[in-house]
Formats: sequence, C-alpha cells, structure tokens
Amino acid sequence: MNNIKKSTTASEKKAPYYASLDILDVVKILWTQKYIFLITICLSIVVSVWLALTQVELYTVELKAIPSESSLAATDNSIEANIALRLAGFGKATSEYEQHLVAVQVLRSPGFIANFIDKHNLVPLLYGVDSWNSSDGSLVWNDEIYDPVTESWIIEEPPTLQVASKMLMLNHLFIEDNRAARVLTLRFIHQSPIVAAQIVNSLVIDLNQKMKDRELNALERKLHFYETELATVQIESFRVVLSDLIEQTIYETLLINADGNFLFEVIDPPMIPEKRSYPRRGLLVIIGTILGGLLALIIAFGKSLLYPPKISQQSLRR
Repeated sequence: MNNIKKSTTASEKKAPYYASLDILDVVKILWTQKYIFLITICLSIVVSVWLALTQVELYTVELKAIPSESSLAATDNSIEANIALRLAGFGKATSEYEQHLVAVQVLRSPGFIANFIDKHNLVPLLYGVDSWNSSDGSLVWNDEIYDPVTESWIIEEPPTLQVASKMLMLNHLFIEDNRAARVLTLRFIHQSPIVAAQIVNSLVIDLNQKMKDRELNALERKLHFYETELATVQIESFRVVLSDLIEQTIYETLLINADGNFLFEVIDPPMIPEKRSYPRRGLLVIIGTILGGLLALIIAFGKSLLYPPKISQQSLRR
C-alpha cells in the first residue's frame, strides 16, 4: 500500500500545473503577464496608427452607361432570331444586344487597355502620382519615380504598357456588366478623383469610337462588295436587289455617323467624391489593436507554458 501511495504521489508531482486549472485560475496567471499585454497592445496601436497615416489616399469614381437609343431598336424577337441563326451557322448575328456583349469584351481586352493607356499617356499617372491636392486639384508627384516638368522617368526601368495595363485592370479599373438591366458600370480608383473621372469618361468615348469604327469598316466592306457585284451582274432582278442593299448600307452608314453615342450613353456621369474610399484609418487602428491583443494573449500563454509562474495552488484557489 505504501508503494502504491508513493507512485501515485510521484505521478501527481509530474503532472503539469495547468492540468487542473479553471478559467479563474487562467485569468490570475495571465494577470501576472499584464506588462506583456500592456506593452504589446501599445506597440500594436502605435504601429496601426503609423500604417494608417502612411497609406496612400485613394478615391473611387463611378460611371453608369446604358445602350444608346439606336441600340434599343433591336427587339427581343430579333435578338433571339439572330442568336439562333448564328448558332445554326447561317450567318453572323448583328443585333445591338450582341454588340453590347462584344463591346464589354473589347473593354476588358488587354489590347484595348494598352492602346488606351498609350493614347492618353496614363503610365505616369498610374505610377508617378503620390497624392492629390484638394485645394487646387493639382497632383503631387513622386520625385523619385517621375519628373513631370521634363516628362521623364527617374527610375532606370520604366513600366511597360503590358505591365501598366495589367496593373490598371487589377488595381484601378473595375467593370460590372449587368446584362439583365443592360447597365454597364465602370469604377476607377486613383489618388486623384479628377483624374479618375476623366479616365472613365474617356473610356466610354474611346469604346464607342472603337465599336463605331468597327461597324463602319464592316459596312464599307459590304458596300464595296455590293458595288462590285452590281457592276458585273446583268440580271435585272439581281441588280434591283443589289441596288436596295447599297441604299440600305448607305442609310445605315449615315445613321451611325449621325449618332454621337454609337453604343453606350452615359446616364450617371462620374461625380467628384468629397471623401476618400481608402484607407479607413479608424478601422485599420481597431483591427491592429485586436490583432495586438491576440498576439499578447499568445505570448502570455506561451511564456506561462514554457516558464511556469511561481504561484502556489492555494493562491490560485483563493
């Protein structure tokens, strides 16, 4: 019996001190690490405030556009018929609905974005701007990256159009195409809300011009084909049909040239926001403080496990 009692006593001595602790005992042990909590949380607050203050202020500008009046001329029946003909292989559908889908894909294409950046010289605006002066609307440039006076790069390897287009699509331009409501929403994020508003307006103008040129080129090819066939065909009935097709093609060309908004019409122009969209400094500080508290808790638990505090079981149970 004495041997059994001694072995039991020895196993109890080898058991870790925290094996029989309840929540109140854990709180008492953590209270002994209060200075770790205090220092860690204070440091996390300081770091969070510093990060929040050093973040670049960004503004979000939004534009909404719908198909123009000429685009709405296609009825639902003609849309279904054109799509059915295209799927069946009997010709190319030409409905404005499909033109809308094609235009959105063109807008998302790297080639269109790269040409747009090159045309409007947006690479310095994407990489060289630090902030925006709200008092006069001027840009504050990063002197270590770009010199706006000489319009030259300070860095040895300026970003290429391919890199700039990828960065624009990932970090600046966001496209939302609501096909059910036929509403195209463009959002652009930049240090300057004025620059962002100019860019989204230019995007719609250039996209309309791109699709307009595409349609005019197609009509020009059709017109050239009809005129060539009319010069060679001798059958009178065919000549009448070709003459009607030529007249219709010319009429369509006149309508397209007369339409200022060929495909998209802006219904909600971009507004210059008064408040920034990023960073949310208060939220950053709150999240940093919470993470600091969790880190302090982990450090305190780890320290108490590796280096058990000299607290008697009687003092824990009091």
